[in-house]
Amino acid sequence: MGIPEDDLTQIGASPATRSVLETLKEEGHISELVDGYRLCIAVACAWNEQPDLGNRKNRTNMFGTNTIDSSGLHLRVALTELYPDYANTPYRVAESLAELGAKIVSERMSGTSIEFTELVDLASSIGMPDPS
Repeated sequence: MGIPEDDLTQIGASPATRSVLETLKEEGHISELVDGYRLCIAVACAWNEQPDLGNRKNRTNMFGTNTIDSSGLHLRVALTELYPDYANTPYRVAESLAELGAKIVSERMSGTSIEFTELVDLASSIGMPDPS
């Protein structure tokens, strides 16, 4: 699997990820879909998931990178630090991690409710990788 030469300017989601985000919003867990998208990225990072940049099947554009990231490019910087092998494509990484994180969130949802404290506790038990 090769790393794509160009990074994304529009970040997408699969129908399954969109469904998770819409459920989170409908149930009042998030106020905007973009917040859920960021949550899914954070969950995947906490679970030490590795991005799969070769799999963009069934994804349609959802957000511009300027929507998902702040003007300070904090997401770009964080993902570049956490995944240095993919430093040239942090938004492709973000898209992949959002998919992985949505799957984790979905698996921990009971109907339409989710215990975020459980997500935090589970992530704490996993621990972040040593960047060296």
